Amino acid sequence: MADPTIRFIIFALFSGVCLAGGYLARKRRAAAEQISRPLHLWTVVLVWSPVALVAFWHLPLDRDTFVLMTLQPVQMLIAWGAAVLVARMLKCERGQTAVVILSAALSNQGFTLGAYLCYALLSPSDQALSYAMAFVTMMQVFMVLVFYPIARSYSSDTGTQAEPMGKLIRQNFLDIRAAPLYLALVGIMLSGFSVAIPSWIGEYHVMEILFFIGAIGSYAGIGLRLRLGDSRKYLKLHFALAAIRFALVPLAMMGVLAMLHFTPLGLGTLPRDVVVIEVFTPTAIAAVIVPNLFGLDARLASVLWLWNTIIWGAICLPVILLVF
Repeated sequence: MADPTIRFIIFALFSGVCLAGGYLARKRRAAAEQISRPLHLWTVVLVWSPVALVAFWHLPLDRDTFVLMTLQPVQMLIAWGAAVLVARMLKCERGQTAVVILSAALSNQGFTLGAYLCYALLSPSDQALSYAMAFVTMMQVFMVLVFYPIARSYSSDTGTQAEPMGKLIRQNFLDIRAAPLYLALVGIMLSGFSVAIPSWIGEYHVMEILFFIGAIGSYAGIGLRLRLGDSRKYLKLHFALAAIRFALVPLAMMGVLAMLHFTPLGLGTLPRDVVVIEVFTPTAIAAVIVPNLFGLDARLASVLWLWNTIIWGAICLPVILLVF
């Protein structure tokens, strides 16, 4: 087995331990479920933000990067539309609809899964990570511009439901939860001005250390919210979400890549491989973190995330490791 694959498996096992640790801590009453909300908040602010800064500092400002950034909203809109139809067909409640939309449209393509997988399996690894983060860029932008307002509008938190969407969007730019977006913009500026990245970041494996620290906060926080007994209640949603994430979205995006191949916008080998890996990722941990931060049904989000990730690990991951 290749060394990068071993590294990814170690990271996956570590993430699983963090998830189980959070779950068992709540079950044994060693930690309150409510701790997950501030845990997720400060993971977003203190870990995701510097990761975004460094990843976008590495970002190659070339044609492939901008094509990747354009492909992300295409993927999200396909998943979003399918999620709305599924929610209507299954007669989901208002709060459940928001969670289904977030779970379908937000993919685990960042440093906690997809980008790390690209970093571990593709070469050169730093460039693969940069392309992967470029693909995630628009998801982060949409997170602030679209999905935070959606979460606010559906939220059970006091005083958010009646506010107009324009005001909800404006509020996000003054929200500490938008810190990763701003640090990403700083990273893009540093890259654009050709400012050299400090050598110690690579020498001391800062990015990988942040990956593991981020896994602690992200996955332990999900574990605190997780209720395994809720899984059977949402069986139809599990199958519907898997169909969107692992059939509809990948097939649609493979079609888009095939069409681009016959145009001047066709991607090079490395960015194309990044897209192939990324579009087969499961629902994002952000699909749990956002409901958790904004007072939506984080328990539903956590079981949807868990089983979608398990299905991905059983079906998609072995194929990805075999191919790459």
